Parts: sequence; structure tokens; C-alpha cells
Amino acid sequence: MSHRTPTDILVLHAVRVLGYAETARIAARFALPAEIAAEHLLDAQARGWVSHTAFAGDSGWSLTETGKMQGERLLAAELDRYGTRAVVVQVHRDFLPHNVTVADACTAWQLAEIGIGEDTVTIDETITRLASAEHALAELEARLVAEMDRFAGYHQRFAYALERARTDPAWITATDRDSCHRVWFEFHEDLIASLGWRDNRPSLEVMGLRLRETIGRQLRELRYEPTAKRIRAVLNGTTVVDSDRAVLVWEPRRVVPTYAVPAEDIAAELVPQPPSAVQQEAAGDVGFALPDVTTMPVLDPRVPFSVHSTDGETVAIRTVGDGARSALGFRPADEDLSGYVVLDFDGFDRWLEEDDEIVGHPHDPFQRIDVRRTSRHVR
Repeated sequence: MSHRTPTDILVLHAVRVLGYAETARIAARFALPAEIAAEHLLDAQARGWVSHTAFAGDSGWSLTETGKMQGERLLAAELDRYGTRAVVVQVHRDFLPHNVTVADACTAWQLAEIGIGEDTVTIDETITRLASAEHALAELEARLVAEMDRFAGYHQRFAYALERARTDPAWITATDRDSCHRVWFEFHEDLIASLGWRDNRPSLEVMGLRLRETIGRQLRELRYEPTAKRIRAVLNGTTVVDSDRAVLVWEPRRVVPTYAVPAEDIAAELVPQPPSAVQQEAAGDVGFALPDVTTMPVLDPRVPFSVHSTDGETVAIRTVGDGARSALGFRPADEDLSGYVVLDFDGFDRWLEEDDEIVGHPHDPFQRIDVRRTSRHVR
């Protein structure tokens, strides 16, 4: 017998799997009347479980940390009440190998779209890889729906997106529609939310590693690499960054690095910025409301520095002077980068590696080797 989840839990859970959405989309997620969903959202807001935000002409609901914990408690009680926990655990275990396939396929396709990487990935190859996951999803969903009907619909949506992708590749990873990646991401989130798991990365015992696939999986991690070069940055005509202790930093899913230096190597004031101001600036950088980057497999250079995929604090880097322009920095909440400030490359007037000026962005040392002129003694 398939069990029906209570409406108040469905509304809270819809916010969890969607990440950020307006009322109509939350209601549509489980085919609920919009006015009923709105009532439950307002009740959840009063309890501190959800928050409503608006900027750059866009608005929507998202879970608070308290709401995430409350949702997990309610879902856990549901699994235990109906005795379905073992089924969900086994489905999640069987899902993980297919999750690697989909993540690698989507990442490889988006890297190919923006011209990063040496391997050529065709649309036919990508669809073939995703098709194997589609067949698996049909079987996984059927096992879940036999116990709880709220899991219904994922396979139908994924299959529709995959069919559309044959003539319009945007349906593979786009964030403005029910793309293959978005549907798969929601199904994954549904499983781990139901089980109350926060970190469920699979542990795979392998004899060897294919580098392209390994690098693709590492895209989801915060990565850094020290550099021996002297790094300088100019803002408002003044050298405000001068460091021989810089590191290259790739935030999770970023494909282009930027520099981070110790705070004491910055000759300017560092002023913490409220999240709302940063969001408005991020939208202003590109001239339109940003997509939901939580579902994007790759953050390419079109996504501004103001958008971060790891925890931390944004700061303004300010120099003295009337009308002086400020740049943005970011203090990641990571022990290995404690005391470092990641710098917005585009926010500065000029950059120097040793005595050579660089433009665009720092170069990836694993993609190319640069020889720089320097006035320092080297050995």
C-alpha cells in the first residue's frame, strides 16, 4: 500500500527539494492548491522554518537551518511510522553508482559547452550516458512509490527532459527548466532529506582512476594550490595587494581560479558586507536576476564573484579617498584557508605576477606553464 504524506510536510519538503522557489512552483511540485500551499508557507515562516526573500525583481521561499532540521525530523517519523526506512536506504545505495554517471556526464557536457578541457564530448555520447540513468531511475522510483506516493514523477520528468535534449542540449543542465540535471538533483535531495543524511558521498573502492572523471568529481570540492609567484594588485591607482604567500583558489564547481592572500598582505580596510548587499551587487554585475546556482553543475566565468558556493564572509576592500572604488573579497570558512582573503579579480584595476601584467583571470597551473619576468633573485 502506498502512503500519502500530509500536506504540511509536503509543502516544507517541496521547499527543500526545490532549494528556492515561489509559491506557485512549490504548490505545483506536489499538485497542491496554491492557496493551501501559501497558508502552510506562512505558518512555516511564523515558526522560523522558511524565509521569503526578494531582490532584482525576483522572490521566493527557502528553508532556514531550523526548517531543514524540522523537515528531516518529520520525514524520519514518517519512514518509521510506515516501516519504509529500509526500502529508502536500499534505493539510495542502488542510486549512488548512477549518480556518479549523471554527475560526470553533466559536468563533462557543460565543460565542453564552454570550451574547457581537451576531450570532445558529443551530445549523442552525453544522451547515451544519461539514458542508462533514466532506465535505472524508472526502477528506483517504482520501488519507492510502492511505499510512498510523494516520490512519483521523477522518471517522467527526467525522460521528458532527455527527449527534449536530443534537439535542444539546454535541457541537459539548464537551470531555467526541468532539465535532466535539475530533476536528478531534486531526486537526490529527496533521498538524503528523507534519510536525514547531510554528507552521503559514495566511497568507491577502485584500482585505478581516469583523470578526467576524477577531476570532474573534484569540481564539487573547495580546492587550492600555493604559488611561489609574487602577486600584486592595484586599486584606485594604489598597490593594495603585495604577497609572496598567495594561493590559487577554486570554489566548489568553479572552473577558473582566483587569488587569495593573507589578510595582512592587503593594504586596505576590510569591511564585512551583509548578504543582501552582496546579492544585489551580484545581480547588478550581470544586469539580470541570477539563476538558481545551487543546481548548476559548473560555475563558469559568467557567474560573478559575488556568488559563492562555499561558506564564508564577504568583505569590501576599501582604500582612502573621495569616490574611491572598492573591490570584493571573501573569507572562506575553511581551516586550511584560515586568515586568507579570496580576491575578486575583476574588481581590481591591474594585476601583476612577478613583473608581468596578467588580464582576464589567473592561469591554471595544471593547464599551462607561464614564464614570468621578475626583479627578484630566484634559485
